[in-house]
Amino acid sequence: MTKSYRITKYDPLMRKANGRFPIDTWTSASDIGKVYEGARFTLADYLKIEDGYVLCVNKILSFVNDVSLVISEFEDYRDKSPANYHKVFNDELYGLTFKKNNIILGDLDALIRLSLREEVWCKLECPEAFIHFGYDFYCYVGVPDYVDVSEMQLPDGIYIEEVKSPYL
Repeated sequence: MTKSYRITKYDPLMRKANGRFPIDTWTSASDIGKVYEGARFTLADYLKIEDGYVLCVNKILSFVNDVSLVISEFEDYRDKSPANYHKVFNDELYGLTFKKNNIILGDLDALIRLSLREEVWCKLECPEAFIHFGYDFYCYVGVPDYVDVSEMQLPDGIYIEEVKSPYL
């Protein structure tokens, strides 16, 4: 595996030379309801971007010949979270159980969503691919050299940069 991509909501063309994003913007689901650039950040705004990440990760992984992701590291913050996201999002993700070393089959989308919401933190890995989650709504996907995402159509507001995961 030699390619690592960063999936982000931050437009790379807006970055400063030092790599920082100069615009005051939301970085977490906990920012829902706050005002950025004169507009209230809503649940619908958040879900549009979260959906884009889920779609993007799945599209990238669809190019890989053999993906059998396993949870290599896992931390669950749902019991300690003061955010009450289970009430905000009103979805069934909060009843799911995950454990380190479990093989991820149908739960990938749920793990992506919970990781982006900072309710869990995990590293998903296999010989052919990986998914890592970082602070400030960053997601890293590693794939074999033969995968080319340059022509992949991205959801609105989602960007891909070839960047090495800092969690390797």
